[in-house]
Amino acid sequence: MSLNIIFFQQAIENYYPYVTVSIGWVASYDPTGRCDPYNQTMVEAATEFAKDLRFPVTFAVHAKKAEDSWGLFQKALAMSRGFTITLWADDSDVIDIANLTYIRRNSEKSKIFYEMKDSLRGELE
Repeated sequence: MSLNIIFFQQAIENYYPYVTVSIGWVASYDPTGRCDPYNQTMVEAATEFAKDLRFPVTFAVHAKKAEDSWGLFQKALAMSRGFTITLWADDSDVIDIANLTYIRRNSEKSKIFYEMKDSLRGELE
């Protein structure tokens, strides 16, 4: 399904003028095992869509899959000052804190947000 970017932008401007647009992906997921990382095609399609928006954009990235794809997301962040990443995890997810620590240490902190249980987020501080 294709989204009409002009209609989408106008709808946001009319109803939610101060919004941050969150873009995510449908991807395979296994809460306890290895997941396929985000791939270049997925990330490029999202950034291509987002580059023409006149709003801040955050890319919703599953924390379990983030490290293996981090190079792609660093390139996406460099495309626009208005781009950020929101790393998210469900309470039941098994997340390797070392992966999140790697991302935190290798990123501009103002560009990364965390949507996960407090105990996991607290381990990063």
